[in-house]
Amino acid sequence: MKIFTTLAAFCSFILVPFFVKSQNVNWDTLPYRQQSDYKLAQLNKAIITTNILYDRVMPIADIERFKTQINTLDTSSPRHFVQAYYELFNSYNSTTNWVTPDLLDSRLDTNKAEINAVPIGVLYYKYNTLDSNAYVDGLIDTLVNGQLIDRQNRPRSPYFSKSTFIASPLISDNELFIEGENYTFYLDPEYFLKNEILNITQIRIDFGDDQGEWIVNDPFNSNTQARGFF
Repeated sequence: MKIFTTLAAFCSFILVPFFVKSQNVNWDTLPYRQQSDYKLAQLNKAIITTNILYDRVMPIADIERFKTQINTLDTSSPRHFVQAYYELFNSYNSTTNWVTPDLLDSRLDTNKAEINAVPIGVLYYKYNTLDSNAYVDGLIDTLVNGQLIDRQNRPRSPYFSKSTFIASPLISDNELFIEGENYTFYLDPEYFLKNEILNITQIRIDFGDDQGEWIVNDPFNSNTQARGFF
């Protein structure tokens, strides 16, 4: 089954506070997340409009490939969906009201499709990345200790604003689908994770069975579901 939104490995990162103050640090020997936070510590975070700076984490899920556009053939999977959420969660400055990645992962593991019903998870997040030309274009500078600092009177922001849209069926890795059985796929608001308003009026699903796409209108209506055979 494909939902139009790339398979990636699940990994974990060491968590540390975003605002690292230490000055005498051999930063290039630090773990990835600590290294990122150390180098970014002196930058003004107030101009990061989404409060999500994706440069803080190693981009295993490669969320920049998944955009809100028509005719994209990128595909996701349950573990990739969780990994993408994990990266967004750990890129955010404050995650007080977020579902934890561990909880999301446990929900996926406990969903055994006992009644042949599989929820579809949806991620829609706006986030920021540091402009790769920020130093060359004079938007930021570096200190002798390797940390980045803001340049005064710069012509534009050193951050890009981007968005990602990822959808995937949420099912345990050990779940066995029985050939010939009829399964229901549905959208559940509990698995619609976002930081921006997005109204989904239609979804298109390809089960990879050479039968073409299923088109589902008003997908959050409890009476509207997509059915597929395995």
